[in-house]
Amino acid sequence: TFNPVHNGHLQLAEGALIEGGLDSIMFIPAAHPPHKGESHLIAVQHRLRMLQLATSGYEYYSVSTLELDRLHPSYTIHTLNNLRDITDIDTAYHFIIGGDAFLEIETWFHWQEVLHTTNFMLAHRSGHAHDDVEILLGRNGFVPIGDDQKIWKHHQYGNVVRFLSCRIDDISSSDIRKW
Repeated sequence: TFNPVHNGHLQLAEGALIEGGLDSIMFIPAAHPPHKGESHLIAVQHRLRMLQLATSGYEYYSVSTLELDRLHPSYTIHTLNNLRDITDIDTAYHFIIGGDAFLEIETWFHWQEVLHTTNFMLAHRSGHAHDDVEILLGRNGFVPIGDDQKIWKHHQYGNVVRFLSCRIDDISSSDIRKW
């Protein structure tokens, strides 16, 4: 939701860009996040503007308004399908997310389709067990590739989940809102 955007978001993007060998990072603020109450949300036009300002000095970053005109909740599967409709068939997307938020994926709308058709890059958040993510991956058909277990691949669909090792400040948007 980028409620608000902070240095941790930018550090995660930079880490994913470098470690994952990505061409670019697209930030997509959710207008109506289904898992968060809207009473604590900064108005979407303000979150969008803050995100545009925060990413303006970065050559490989862009901000998308794809979800902002929706009247319904911002479901990830709809966004992924929209992206696939408007880009080249060979474009590979990677959903960049904190491991703590990834642990909630089984509660998402059409979560199995999201999990089985999308690549993920996960950042470790302090206070959240890495083992819990591995358990979730294992029960959903992912197996580790290599001894370091940084990359897990789905045995049937072939998409991957990569654990990022980049250093990210221990900060959250909810902590910022409390200050």
